[in-house]
Order: sequence, then structure tokens, then C-alpha cells
Amino acid sequence: MNLTTALAMSIVLASAAGSKACDLTFKLHEGGGAPYGVRQIPEFVKDKIRPSLSKDTSYFHIVGINQCQDSADSVSLTLQKSNYYVLFLNDSIPLQVKGKNGYDYVAYKGGAYIGIDSARIVESFRTLSKVPSQAYLFHASKDSAQEKVIHDAVRTFAFVFAEASRFDYVLNGLACGLHKDSANQEHPVQFMDYWILLHNWSTINTVITDSAPQLMAHPTYHGSRKLFAPVTWPMVSYFDDYLVRHPTTDTTKDGKNKHIPIMDSCKTRP
Repeated sequence: MNLTTALAMSIVLASAAGSKACDLTFKLHEGGGAPYGVRQIPEFVKDKIRPSLSKDTSYFHIVGINQCQDSADSVSLTLQKSNYYVLFLNDSIPLQVKGKNGYDYVAYKGGAYIGIDSARIVESFRTLSKVPSQAYLFHASKDSAQEKVIHDAVRTFAFVFAEASRFDYVLNGLACGLHKDSANQEHPVQFMDYWILLHNWSTINTVITDSAPQLMAHPTYHGSRKLFAPVTWPMVSYFDDYLVRHPTTDTTKDGKNKHIPIMDSCKTRP
């Protein structure tokens, strides 16, 4: 059964079940299992997405279904197993196309001032559920406002699924951002708080693999080359010190490897 058919069957079954309010859940297409609600995304990351990293260059698929009383919408995101890159939307629509009719919805391009909480995740889901085709993304790329809405939606899911899988810092921030305080309020995690850190996944992986493999957590999942997840707090501290000890070392080509600020939004560590 292909992904499109599976999505259609899931929506039919969900619609038949009925619901008094909209309920957005996520699961992996591969392997089945119970779906996870929005506030359970940190558990989904630890249980399902992190272990999907491997040296295999094929793909895995995250399926979201938003079940309302009389209807259901779906979104699928295709990620590469070897690096967690988000590559396709809704089964087969590429998020990056090069050339004359190209567009790019996966580049971070200087980051984005996005506050991520459950409302942002639902809003991003709704945005992506309305994308029917590659042509739609191409035409949207010619309208800066529409392009930004879609791009921010993709960034949101890249953050909550891919970056939270790569970094304990991000996973912790996400868990804090989705947690309601005593006043029943959420406090969105800020994408830009982690901007420098996100750019250093590959470089941190290389430094830890070559210089401090004893810091690797259990379990650690390995992707292509020296990529692994998760990057833990001690690894970030080690890498920060490494850059101080090796100021002339060209550890990356992107020019963003300097001091990495410690971003721990709710001051808790697992």
C-alpha cells in the first residue's frame, strides 16, 4: 500500500469515528503504532523519529491527521533517514527545486523569527495541508508574503521533528514551549534562540566523533558519514571550549562557528 492510499484510508477511518473538536496527531507511516498528539511531540521525537536515523539513504514518512467533527485533513512529510532532512511534502511534492522553475522552502536563509507552540504547529499543519502540487509551490514562491507563510510552516516542522531529534537543547525547549503553566498558558520556544546551534550539527558531530566519543549518549543513532543524534548538553559545552582552544581551526565553511550561547528556556534538563 502506498503512502497516498494509506493516508486516504486513515482519513476515512478517522472521519467515521467522529470527534467533537479537531484533534491533530502524528505518527510514522512505517511501523504503525499509536499516534501522538501535539503536546506529545517530544515523546514522538524520542520514541520514533530519533531512532529513524541510519546510514540508509532512503526515506521515512511522518503523517499528520487533523480530525474534526465532520472532516479530516492530512499532511505527510518525507525525511531522509541518513540526516533527517525534510525533502518532500504530501507524498511527492519536492520542497526544493533547482533551475528556471525552481524554489526553495527548506533553506533556513538567516533563520526565522518564529515562536513555536501548539497553536503554531496547528497553523503550520493547516498551511501545508492546502498545498496540492509542485506548481502551487512554484507560484507561491513568486509572492513574498505567501512564500513566507509556507516557508515558516516548513521551518516549524523542521524544528520540531528534525532539529529536536538532533539536539537535546531543542527537544527540551520544545517540551517547555508546549507545556502549560499554572495560568494555562504556553510559552513559545523561539526558533532564533537556537539559530547558531542548528548550523553546527555536522561540525559538532565531527568534533565529538574525532575528539570526545566518550561523550556520546546512550542510545546514540548514527547517520551518514559522522552524523549522529542526539547532541547533548555536555557535547555543546565541549564544542564551545574546543572552538576557544582552536581559534584558527577552520571547522566549517559557513562562518557561524563561534561561541554557542546556552539556550535552556525552562531551565530543566532530562
